[in-house]
Amino acid sequence: MSYMIMAVFLLLKFAYSSSPLDDFIFNGSTMKLDGTAKIDSKGLLMLTNSTSSRQTGHAFYNDAIQFKNSTNNGSVISFFTTFIFEIVPKYPSLDGHGMAFVISPSKELRGARPAGYLGLFDDINTGSSSNHIVAVEIDTFKGVEFDDRDDNHIGIDINGLKSIISASAGYFPAAKNGTFKDLKLKNGDPMQVWVEYNGVEKQINVTLSPINVTKLDLPLISLRRDLPQVILDTMYVGFSTSTGRLTASDYYILSWSFKMNGEAEQIDLSRIPKIPQPSQKIDREPNAVLEVSFPFILFLVLLLVSLIGGLLISRKKFINVLEDWEAIDQSLGTEYVVEEAELVLKLGLLCSHAMAAARPSMSIVIKYLEGEAKLPDNLSDIIRSQILDKPQMERMCH
Repeated sequence: MSYMIMAVFLLLKFAYSSSPLDDFIFNGSTMKLDGTAKIDSKGLLMLTNSTSSRQTGHAFYNDAIQFKNSTNNGSVISFFTTFIFEIVPKYPSLDGHGMAFVISPSKELRGARPAGYLGLFDDINTGSSSNHIVAVEIDTFKGVEFDDRDDNHIGIDINGLKSIISASAGYFPAAKNGTFKDLKLKNGDPMQVWVEYNGVEKQINVTLSPINVTKLDLPLISLRRDLPQVILDTMYVGFSTSTGRLTASDYYILSWSFKMNGEAEQIDLSRIPKIPQPSQKIDREPNAVLEVSFPFILFLVLLLVSLIGGLLISRKKFINVLEDWEAIDQSLGTEYVVEEAELVLKLGLLCSHAMAAARPSMSIVIKYLEGEAKLPDNLSDIIRSQILDKPQMERMCH
């Protein structure tokens, strides 16, 4: 009998040890990292850094999580996670696109694009039901193509980057009738997020607050949605972010806990690591000087090209310039990329259009420069035009 008991005990122990985990606390040693993501000696998780251009960063918990079991008829089990993040933009006007907490069938998001795609999808698979991805985006860039409400919001995404529901960042104080408090996601202050899914009520709640405010009863956003068609039996949980060519920020995860079918362990604020303080000393190497002064240089270039464009427009010679490149400084020789020079010149012509409605916003200009949006095919007609119709306006905005 004793041998049988021992055999049963060993069998149960083996079954338990080989089954997916259902709760954990991030400690820096149990993560699968790729791209720009890294963990320092103090356990600070840095997803991307502001010096990386058009890169993605992913950090997933190593072990799979059991989101369904045979006793709940294929329904998704309740889960609870909370984490503290911090976003430090490199430049106030050229900050990054954002980051996301992700539930994914794989720890590797192959082919995912940087910039506005947040390292989650590409331009082909975004919106596809085959992705099986649920994400809570912390979005700091208004992507017109994704119907973003603004450049400072939280959203729930299912299989794509067009949020099912979103809200501008902020929180409701403890008082039931308290006034909504706005939060700036990219102000360099740590903030805490709680994501809860109630498997009985089929509801996702997302709450956001500064770290000195305890979890509030009223969430920022709530979504009723049964998830068995999206979430598979076992999934991975983690974070994703990306940088653009011009837009970048430092994205940090300071602490994180997760639990299935219960409340995740509270984060001990006294133990969260501090992010590195930026150096006040400016490196005088040529690359460093260029890096620091780039936004100013970009502004001057666009201003100069806009002035040139205005003169060309007034003389009705803009089409010829687009064809023969007389506006390029001959002293550059061949030390420039023709396509990039052409893009800057065209943007100058567009930004100096006589009609205000034809001039693209700065966010659209950045998208053009980063290759996330294409100039209209009928650009010459738009430059010549004195009146824009609705289809032209729509092409300009997208």
